[in-house]
This record gives sequence, structure tokens and C-alpha cells, in this order.
Amino acid sequence: MPLKPIGLQDKYLSMMLAGTKIWEGRLNNAYYGSIQIGDCITFVSPTRKLDAIINEKREFRTFREMLQDNTVEAFLPGDGKDLDAAVEVYRSFPGYRDDEGKFGAVAFKIRVLVDSETQIQENSS
Repeated sequence: MPLKPIGLQDKYLSMMLAGTKIWEGRLNNAYYGSIQIGDCITFVSPTRKLDAIINEKREFRTFREMLQDNTVEAFLPGDGKDLDAAVEVYRSFPGYRDDEGKFGAVAFKIRVLVDSETQIQENSS
């Protein structure tokens, strides 16, 4: 049974579906820190969603350490960002800059479940 949905931009969800984005980074707060290997996560963008299994989890003091541990490309494929620019991408999300020092970062290696993509239908009533 999937955990609660986790919001994700369309472009990153597409990269997950294509298999180019296999790592997801988040603030290591109480919710994301409680996610464990083997958990099923539902990623939701404005237009679709997909389910994925957590295959690996790593915790870090900073987003910089998280990105250095693997590669920028593993988290932000095709963006062509250097390390400093990639750190700023993470810090640009609401609350992430202020809370990074308090919670640190967590990285999840994911495996998308086959046939789990679903289009989100707009209610036209």
C-alpha cells in the first residue's frame, strides 16, 4: 500500500518514468526521514502520478553532501547544472533553505513500478 503522495514537478516525474532519474532528494524531516527501504511511494505531479519502491536510503548533513555522494546527474538528469547550481535547486524549494541545517538531506534510490503511471483527470463538473 503506497504511502501518502509526494509532490513532484512534471519534468522530474517524466525522468523517473524514462529511467534517467533514479534518485530523489528531500529534506530529512520527520516524514521523509521515516521512509524506509521497501516502502512504496506515490509521486504526484500536476498531471499524473506513479508508484515507486524505495531500494536504498542515504542520509546527509547537507544537499551538497547528498549531491557529491552520487552525482548531480543522478538527481537532476539533463539539467546540465554544476554542483553549486544543483544545491541551489534544492534550496529553492519552500522551506528547504531554512531547514537544511536543522534536518539535513535524505536521498532515496527508487524503482518505478511497471504500469504504475496514471494520468490525473480534471473534474469537469
